[in-house]
Amino acid sequence: MTKYTFEFKLKIVKEYLDKRTGYHSLSKKYGFKDTQQIRRWIFAYEIAGEEGLKTGKNRAYSTEVKLNAVNLYLTSNWSARDIAKDLGIIDYSRILDWVRRYRSDNFEAFKQSRGRPKTGQEIINKKTELSLDEKDFRIRELERELENTKIELKYLKGLRRLRMEQQAKEKHVLFKPSTENSSSQSNNC
Repeated sequence: MTKYTFEFKLKIVKEYLDKRTGYHSLSKKYGFKDTQQIRRWIFAYEIAGEEGLKTGKNRAYSTEVKLNAVNLYLTSNWSARDIAKDLGIIDYSRILDWVRRYRSDNFEAFKQSRGRPKTGQEIINKKTELSLDEKDFRIRELERELENTKIELKYLKGLRRLRMEQQAKEKHVLFKPSTENSSSQSNNC
């Protein structure tokens, strides 16, 4: 992976924002195979300004932020990019990674395992705090599931009602005496 200087990134972003050129023109001009990298830099700049373009320390996000982002992604029509912009997360691909990890490991994916291991009372406090987070998230998850079930039930009831109306119309058409049959029967008598 090629490293780019802060000045180079800023030059490209400024060139784009000054409306001098678009993603494709910039990618051709500077020899990128596609526009993805340029789009990421522009997104990072929009979120955090020049700081978003600087490489350096990794940004750590709390379990709460991660769960919030995952919950928004799974329950709304928002894209990872929209959620990242709303929550101030510079790299929106992190959200997709969190969603993937959440789907495979559930809460284990978000437990902090970096740094020195905690000891004694710190461990007890963190376990209590985490279990509350897990319970809150589980409650939200169940509420979302209940809402989805209600929507599905409403849909199925509507579908059933439409079928019954259609069947009633068909019965009415089949059993309705036609005016031609009744007039021809009276003439035959």
